[in-house]
Amino acid sequence: MRGAVATRVTGPDRPPTEPENRTMSQSYAAEEGAPAAVPVEAPHGAGDPVLSIRDLEVEFPTPLGVVRALNGVTFDVPRGKVLGIVGESGCGKSVTARAILQIVEKPGRITGGSITLRGVGGETEITGLNPDSAPMRELRGREIAMIFQEPMSSLNPVYTIGAQIAEAVLIHQTRNREEAHKRAVEMLRQVGMPHPEAAAASYPHQLSGGMRQRAMIAMALSCNPTVLIADEPTTALDVTTEAQILELIRNVRDRAGMSIMFITHSMGVVAQLCDEVIVMYLGRIVERGSVDDLFYDPKHPYTRALLRSIPRIGANRKAPLEVIEGSVPDPHARVAGCPFHPRCPEAIPGRCDTTVPDLSTAGPGHTVHCHLYPGDDEASQSEPGKDA
Repeated sequence: MRGAVATRVTGPDRPPTEPENRTMSQSYAAEEGAPAAVPVEAPHGAGDPVLSIRDLEVEFPTPLGVVRALNGVTFDVPRGKVLGIVGESGCGKSVTARAILQIVEKPGRITGGSITLRGVGGETEITGLNPDSAPMRELRGREIAMIFQEPMSSLNPVYTIGAQIAEAVLIHQTRNREEAHKRAVEMLRQVGMPHPEAAAASYPHQLSGGMRQRAMIAMALSCNPTVLIADEPTTALDVTTEAQILELIRNVRDRAGMSIMFITHSMGVVAQLCDEVIVMYLGRIVERGSVDDLFYDPKHPYTRALLRSIPRIGANRKAPLEVIEGSVPDPHARVAGCPFHPRCPEAIPGRCDTTVPDLSTAGPGHTVHCHLYPGDDEASQSEPGKDA
C-alpha cells in the first residue's frame, strides 16, 4: 500500500520549530540575505511532470575498476517549478544533469533506466536516442538547456558572446543571421546585461564573471526551452552577483513558467529559490520533499547533518562548526546496504550495513530512503487487518 506515513523509529529530536508565521526556509533565506522562494501557480497540465527519470544508472569504467556514479536514481521534474538537487561533491548531481542531455563524458555511459521528456514536441524517450543523432541534437537547446558551472571554460574564447548566442538561434529558430543577432542582443538585454550591444561584440575574457554567467543564461534561454538545468551557476560568484543571478532565475520561472533543475551545494540558495528538493548521496536519492519539509522536518540523518553544518546568525562564535564525521567512500568501492551507514551516528548494526533501505513516505510529497522509518511495503504489511 503506497502512501503509508513513515513513523520515526529512533534518533534525536527534530530541529526546533519556528514561529507559525515564519517557515524554516524563510529563516534560512533570511540568513543568506534574500527572500525565500515564493510558490507560483504552475501552468495548465502541472500534474503531468515535464521530465521523468526512472532507475537511472551511469558507470565510468576505469583502470582501477568501475565507478558507479548513479545507482537507480528515480525522480520527476514538476512542470513550472524549481527542483533543487543538493549533496556533497561526487554524489552524482552533475552526472544526472549530463545524463539527461546525453553528454556524459567518456568513458562514462548510461547502463540502465529511462529518461522521458514531455515537451512541446510530445513525449520523447531520451535514453532511446543516439547521443550524436539529429533528434538528440535538436532536443538540446530547444527543449532542454543547461547553464554550466564555470562559464569561462564553457564559452568559446575565439568567438564573441553574440556569435555564440546567435549560433543556437540559427540552429533551432531561424536561418537569418541578422534576426539571430538581434535575438542575441535582446536576450542579453533581458538578463540584465549592461550595454547589451557592446557585450554581444565582446569576447568572454573581456567580461567579468557575473557578466559571463549572464551570457550563459542568455544563451540557455535564447530558444525558450521547456526545461532549464542550472549546474551550480553561482559557485564562483561573489554574494552580490550571486543574489542578482538568483533573482534573474526566479524572474525566468515567474515570467515563463519554465521548469528548472537547480544543482547547488548551498542550502541557503535552496531556501531562496526552490519549490522542491532532492538530497543525493553516493549516486542515490536519500530524501525528497518540499522546501519546508526538508528544512522544518528533515528525516534522513544525512539531510539533518547537512542542515546542522550551516553557520547560524547569533550562534556562539567560539563554538566549533558541526561537521559530518568521516568522508565519502572511495568511488571504486561498492558500499553494502545504505551508502551513508559508515558515517551515520544512528546506523542500525546488521541492517543498515547489509540492506539497501526501501522507499518510505513521510507525508504528502515527502519521501525518504532510511531504515529508521518503515518502508511503504513494510508499513502496509503491519497494518491491522492485513494478511501477513
